[in-house]
Amino acid sequence: MVTRRALRIGLALAACLFAGACSLGRLAYSNAAFAYSKAPPALAWMVGDYTDLSSDQKDWLRERVDAAFAWHRAQELPQYQQFCERLLAQAADGISVDEARAANKALRGYYDHTLDHVIPDLADLLRRLDGEQVGQLEQRFARDNEKMVRDAGDGSIEERAARRATKYAGHLEEFVGPLTGEQQAIVARHAARYEELTDMRLADRKFRQSETLALVRAHASREEMIAGLHRLLVDTPSWRDPAYRGKLREREENLFGMIAEVSAALSTEQREHLQSRIRGFIRDMRMLSAQRG
Repeated sequence: MVTRRALRIGLALAACLFAGACSLGRLAYSNAAFAYSKAPPALAWMVGDYTDLSSDQKDWLRERVDAAFAWHRAQELPQYQQFCERLLAQAADGISVDEARAANKALRGYYDHTLDHVIPDLADLLRRLDGEQVGQLEQRFARDNEKMVRDAGDGSIEERAARRATKYAGHLEEFVGPLTGEQQAIVARHAARYEELTDMRLADRKFRQSETLALVRAHASREEMIAGLHRLLVDTPSWRDPAYRGKLREREENLFGMIAEVSAALSTEQREHLQSRIRGFIRDMRMLSAQRG
């Protein structure tokens, strides 16, 4: 899985593009092609939720989003199809920790490549904002941060771990069918090991947000804006707290361990269910990448 650790507007665009078969939440599990087709208007709405765009800005945004999805459909989805074909072969006898780690690295690479493609559009959008719109963006960042802190502290540590376990189990069951008691126990054990890192996460977000707002308010040139956004969104090791990076790696390793343990415990029926789901994604990606316009 790919972690979501980027400026929300940039991430919204990249996430929708990146997850052609996984966008718009659970809808994609049942109908990836429909979810992919609905992502562009949903994305435009999401961006507009961060600041009040003018009619001209909305028209410009829709054109850029449509162009980005056309690029993604033609250039990126075939690579995701190949990824899923490799995953299909691995799923036949269980996904190991090393395979889960390699899959995450591959997905991160696809994700960063998509970000790099859309960063010029994001730079152009930010450079089009006026002072009032920048103020709205800053206020929305602050509200998002407050919500993150509230959500992170909602309930006891045990209650939050239980909610994570339920969420993890729900995602897994979308692919393998109902989990057994043993499998649910594996998920719960790993969910309890999850380190929340709220203070580090908040500091990371605030740095990214403040640096982005500084670029906008300094009226950075297009080249400066693109370089700055690349640093903030893609080249995160150049500025991220090494301690936070280490903690994130630990969380990922815990996730890889959970995937491997559950994969090893799958029944024949569950393994066939997983392979069927992956084949469905491959069919959707093949169809979508063949479309034009």
